[in-house]
Amino acid sequence: MIGEGKELSEYLHFLDGMVIDKYIYFASSDFNGLYRWNITRHETDFLLFFPDEDVFVPNIYGHVIRSGDNIFFLPIHGKKISIYDKQNNSLDSIDIGEDGYESLHISAYIKLQDRFLLIPADLKRNFWFFYPEERRFEKASQISKKISNIIKDEDSAICRYQGACTFKEEIMISVLNKEYLLNINIIRGEIRKIPIKSFKTNNMFAGNDFLWLVSSDGREIVKWYNEKKYEKISFNDVEEKAFFSIVAYKDTFLLLPWRGDEVKKYNKEKDIWETFIKLNKASSTDEDVGTKVKYCSSGTFGKFILLYPSSSNELICINTDNDYVDMIEIRQVVDFDIMLREKYQRNFAKNKYILESSYDKSNLATFLRYIFNKGQ
Repeated sequence: MIGEGKELSEYLHFLDGMVIDKYIYFASSDFNGLYRWNITRHETDFLLFFPDEDVFVPNIYGHVIRSGDNIFFLPIHGKKISIYDKQNNSLDSIDIGEDGYESLHISAYIKLQDRFLLIPADLKRNFWFFYPEERRFEKASQISKKISNIIKDEDSAICRYQGACTFKEEIMISVLNKEYLLNINIIRGEIRKIPIKSFKTNNMFAGNDFLWLVSSDGREIVKWYNEKKYEKISFNDVEEKAFFSIVAYKDTFLLLPWRGDEVKKYNKEKDIWETFIKLNKASSTDEDVGTKVKYCSSGTFGKFILLYPSSSNELICINTDNDYVDMIEIRQVVDFDIMLREKYQRNFAKNKYILESSYDKSNLATFLRYIFNKGQ
């Protein structure tokens, strides 16, 4: 135990990661911590705490991108973009400085020729162009202004994690619980709504000739060719919020679970989705797992596809040569609670009042009382 009523899980979860050599580098989605996991030896190394963030904040970071030896962690509930220098094992950060917001909350990004377009969760907020090699930002002012005008009469316009992609050289954005997509043509500077009748979007993934759309209730998907041609597929045998996102797998696709207990694979010859992996319903110790996404992104390591455990206790490793599936637990490093205690004992000694004041609003009062009064 690291505090009354708060127990540190022995498993690690993360929304996204970066595979470099034989390691996955990732930020925990349960609290503040940067890790790497050895894919071949199944060993976990704790690297660093993110210095600008509080301790027990879930989903501090979401997407991960790379430029040279630097790994960039894009925030969800985080305050800044964090940069990990792999060569020097050090962390730095970039503050965009968007006044009035506690977090930046980037839901998606699009790789352009010389930069990235960062897409906010709240589509009424600023879009940004990011140049990682220069560590420089600039507002995508025209995009922000035009989208704000298009959605100005909406009560809300939310882009979910994995809610945007590039399709036929245009940017597509799904808007949660709305029956339309946003389409951006960067070259012409045009932005418009594309209606989708009787289908509320959540997430998307682009194939070569069509776009996959996952519904906001997780029970339907659409195979979308253009605004006049699309096909709806319903899964009537699953519970609500069964599926969340789609990723590439060899020459086809996988449909990843939200609350569901299976991974589906698209059979191109039959044009149907078939059960590929059945999950262990007891694979999570989190009592609130029903509200969390089990898997939402993937990575590659040689001939292996890795499905990252967002809330499930097992990473899924698939051998693309023979479709062999291995379920692997990524465990917390030994004595991590002691490392936490030592970290905050040192900081507490420097300025007791500031720590007590700032961390009370992050629900850490119980934790601090424990490590400073009881913990040795």
